[in-house]
Amino acid sequence: MGKVLDNRLDGFNAIFNLSPSSVSDNLKQTLQYKINDEFQFASDVFKIQEEKTPGLLDWQDLEVRILHVLADKNTSDKKNDDWRQIIFKDISHYYALGIRYQFDNNTWITVQSDIYHYPTASAIVRRCDSTLKWYDSNHTLIEEPVMIDYDMRLTKFLFGTEIILPQSHIKIYAQYNSNTQKIGIDQRFVLGSQLYKIDYINDFIRKNTYDKNSVPLIYFTAYLDQKNLAVDDMINQIANGLNQPTPSPTPVTGNYISPSDVTSILQGTTQQYSVFHYVDSVSDTNTFAISSSGASNSFYTLNIVDGNHFEVTSLGYTSTKLLITCTNNIDQSQVSISINLRGVL
Repeated sequence: MGKVLDNRLDGFNAIFNLSPSSVSDNLKQTLQYKINDEFQFASDVFKIQEEKTPGLLDWQDLEVRILHVLADKNTSDKKNDDWRQIIFKDISHYYALGIRYQFDNNTWITVQSDIYHYPTASAIVRRCDSTLKWYDSNHTLIEEPVMIDYDMRLTKFLFGTEIILPQSHIKIYAQYNSNTQKIGIDQRFVLGSQLYKIDYINDFIRKNTYDKNSVPLIYFTAYLDQKNLAVDDMINQIANGLNQPTPSPTPVTGNYISPSDVTSILQGTTQQYSVFHYVDSVSDTNTFAISSSGASNSFYTLNIVDGNHFEVTSLGYTSTKLLITCTNNIDQSQVSISINLRGVL
C-alpha cells in the first residue's frame, strides 16, 4: 500500500485549474501550512512580547522563531548577540521598521524588514543596549530604550604601541514616537559615567515616501559634554535631574453627592444621600442648601435631615426625573443628582 499524502497539499496539486487570483491565494495558503509544520517541530520557536502601540511599551505575547543573523553570507560569519532575525508564524502578521519587541530581558527594535512584496514575514531586530532618561515639560520621567554606536579610533602610544580609544561622538538610534520626536538639539543625557549633548537629528527617513508621519526610526549624534554635578543626577542617569522643581500639587476640591450611582428608586423605597465639600479626598464642615425640581412632589417626598444629609422616597412612577440640587453655603457652588422615580416591580 502506497504512502498516504497529506491532504493539505491537495490545494497545491490543483492550482493549475484555478484562476490567477485563486492560484496566488492557494499558494499562500500552502506556504502557511508549511510554516505551521516548521513551527510545530522547530527548536528555535519562542514566545516573545510585541509592542502594541508605538511609544507605550505595552506588550502582547507573540510566537516566533528567533535565528542568528549572518554578517557575511559567503563566509557564514554571524553577527554578535545584539542582532537577531525574527520569523513570524502568520505570513500576514503586520511588522515594520521601528516596531519593538521584548525577549531575553531586553528590548529590541526592528531595523530591517522584507515587508515589500515578499511572501513570508520576517525582520531583523537589534538589541537596545542603553536607555535615555529625561524629564519632560510636565516633570514626568521619560525612559526610552535606544541603540548606541561607538566609533573607535587608533592612537599612537609610547614605543610604537597602539591603543584603541572611543571617539567623543556617538550615534543613537531609537524608535520614532511621541517621546523621541521631542528630543532637541543641545539636550543632554547621561550614558554610563559620561554625559553627552545632542548635536544632530535625522527624522526624515520615512517608510512611506509621501507620508511625513511614517518615520519609523530616529537617529541622533551626540558629543561628550561637561558634567555638572550640581544639577546632573549621575546615580539615576538623568541629566539635569537634580534641577527639577518641587511645587506642591494644587489641592483638588469639589462638592460630591454619595452614593452618586444610585439614580433609581422603587415605589415605597427610601434612599439616603449625603453631600460634602472635599479637599484632597477629605471632607470639611461646609453645609448645603438642598432643593428639588423636575418631577411633581406628588410622586416623591424629600426629607432634609441636615445640611449634609437628605432622604428621597418614591411614591410612584413618573417619566419626569427628579433633580436634587445642593448649593454650598460658603461659595454657592452646586452639585446635583438626577433620580428616576420607579413604580413597583
